[in-house]
Amino acid sequence: MLFSFRFMFFVLIQLLGFILTASIQAKNDPQTTSIPYVSDAVTIDGSLDERFWKSAHTLPLKMSQPIYGNPPSTETTVKVAHSGNAIYVGGYFKYNSSDINDRQLSRDDLDYSSDLFGVVIDGYNDKKSANVFITSPSGNKTDLAVTDDAEFSKNLNWNTFWTVKVNREDTYWSFEMRIPLSSLQYQKKDGKVVAGLSVWKYSADNNEFDTYPLISNDYGNDSYFKPSKTAAFSFNTDIGTKSKPLFVTPYFLGGYDHEQLNSGDNHGQFSPNIGIDAKYKLSSNFTLDATVNTDFAHVEDDNQQINLTRFPLHREEKRTFFQERAGLFSFNTGGPTNLFYSRRIGLTDEGRDVPIDGGVRLTGRAGRWDIGALSLQSAPKYGNEGESFGVIRVRRNLSDDRSTYVGFMSTSRVSQSNVYNLAYGVDMVWEGDRDLFITGRYSHTFDDPDSSGYTRGWLNNTNMLIKAERKSYIGFFYKFSINRMGQSYNPGLGFVDRTDFTRYGDRIAYGWEAPKHSFIQKSQLITDAHIYVGNTSNKMESSSILIKNYTSFKSGFVIQFGVKHQTEHLTTGYNLSERVSIPAGQYGFEEVFVKFSTSKGSRLRLDASTSVGGFFDGKGVGTVISPEWSINPNFELSGDMEYYNINFEERGQLYRSLLLRGRLDVKPAPNISISGLAQYNSLTNVTSSFARFRFNIADGSDLFLVYRFGQNNTPFEQLHLNDPVEIHSLQAKFNYTFQY
Repeated sequence: MLFSFRFMFFVLIQLLGFILTASIQAKNDPQTTSIPYVSDAVTIDGSLDERFWKSAHTLPLKMSQPIYGNPPSTETTVKVAHSGNAIYVGGYFKYNSSDINDRQLSRDDLDYSSDLFGVVIDGYNDKKSANVFITSPSGNKTDLAVTDDAEFSKNLNWNTFWTVKVNREDTYWSFEMRIPLSSLQYQKKDGKVVAGLSVWKYSADNNEFDTYPLISNDYGNDSYFKPSKTAAFSFNTDIGTKSKPLFVTPYFLGGYDHEQLNSGDNHGQFSPNIGIDAKYKLSSNFTLDATVNTDFAHVEDDNQQINLTRFPLHREEKRTFFQERAGLFSFNTGGPTNLFYSRRIGLTDEGRDVPIDGGVRLTGRAGRWDIGALSLQSAPKYGNEGESFGVIRVRRNLSDDRSTYVGFMSTSRVSQSNVYNLAYGVDMVWEGDRDLFITGRYSHTFDDPDSSGYTRGWLNNTNMLIKAERKSYIGFFYKFSINRMGQSYNPGLGFVDRTDFTRYGDRIAYGWEAPKHSFIQKSQLITDAHIYVGNTSNKMESSSILIKNYTSFKSGFVIQFGVKHQTEHLTTGYNLSERVSIPAGQYGFEEVFVKFSTSKGSRLRLDASTSVGGFFDGKGVGTVISPEWSINPNFELSGDMEYYNINFEERGQLYRSLLLRGRLDVKPAPNISISGLAQYNSLTNVTSSFARFRFNIADGSDLFLVYRFGQNNTPFEQLHLNDPVEIHSLQAKFNYTFQY
């Protein structure tokens, strides 16, 4: 009976969310520019000398940086048209010399040491999400997805089907790009499609961005990926009515894993696997994804990380099944906290794979409604039961020209023995004038009363956020937020790094844009502050105040420096390593830091940071150095060194950690890449290496060969007999996409 009551309440909340969001009206359509329909045949070869391009619409680019509003420093021509089933973009860029930078060659290689051209398409013209297509003088392809107006990281794991060819001579390069409408989601209204579109050209030598429409560099390079900066374009032909393609991608994985134990025993096993992903365009604005034995991106490798905090690390999702409109399922309540975190499906907390028998995923838009739904079933493994997972996400857009919406989300996680976790949330984002955004989010979780995480009390299981911010980085900008999370808030499919707190923050700052002829691009003075108060204890748990200056130069050089004061009240201690711990107690400490990065347009680039000061009851230094060297378009070397030395003198403990990472990328052709990665982590005393060969046969079709090696360098007398001391793995993977 208790379960039935909670389930009824859960359904009523869903209906209430639909009723509330359906009652709000939106603004009129913004003014749009028409992109011409051209019926002439065109061959994609990189040259704009065919009749097709004479009828295309020319986009007048202007310089965004280093001198805002100037004409491009060299001759620049960009044209756009459509053929009824694809968008075509062509460009011609003349140079004053033969000094064209083409250091980018492999697939999905976003490298600012190379000259670039990018197209941003906001298919729904909702100013929130977009797909970006980028090429270079080498003719390589990079596609990615952005959400939340590019406020967070770019999703380079999103891939789709499109074509680009480049023609390069000594003093110019030109390109032709074909983007099928079947690779986009868009919506027809009154017989036409309205989408947001922007383009940009980047020159590495002088850190120059030329854009259409003219886009200010308020947000650095992220400015050019923002859907809110696109211009509205319309396609006046009734397009896409016959476009309902089906993509079927089976994958075959086989490999051999060998493990040597400290006892001297050796274990080896052959591990074949097979699965299939499918994508079906139900209409121009709805996509259905299906999976059987989901591909776990076995050919990717995660970088090792050092974690000095007491909170878990958040890692990105790389599995193909979860990539389509991934941002629609975002329900962020500050930091990494999210109501839905897809890595909770099919992976244990330790990162081990749990087989997914199958599932479906639907994303799209109907009228003003954004709709997402997901259902998956996992198999039993590692002593855990099989589980069913479900997600529903609905948002109603309230404006055509602003990022204003109200929404609802629910998640469910049910085991084979009917132990369940349910969660729901409602949210609202309102965009006002002068880049003002107000956000409100409320979410609640229900655990099975028989489970260990169940606690009675409405507030105990609730998470609430109110936030007001001005998102421009020029002039006065700010962010104020209040976030309260109960002690038993537990989204079974979400990510939470701490509970039982109320947080107050965040930022007051002022940004200044330098005069046109200054060598400085812009400078910002920023104050970040927050405080966490325990709900149960009603005592301050932690606080932080940071004052820093951020300055960017027209050459591309960036420097920031500042000071930070932090307080922590630990009711329980935690371990930094096997020999060093932070005991419970009250702490106050300060640090000073400096960070800089050289121009991304140089062959040799460097990011570095160092901090000196206190850490709880210790004092020490931390340094991170990340060099990159683009030797030529075919070879690139990069590395990272992360070092911490913290002395807890009163307790007689010394913490030292060193993480070394080296990477070699060999790119003999745009569709072939060889990557090598070697890592050493002094905390685990483990050396690991990863080598991958990729042959990108076509979009959606790849052959991978992967070798992994791991070695535990701990003296054998300090290990247990069954501890692994050496691991070897060799795997081959082939996936091919059939289009119908």
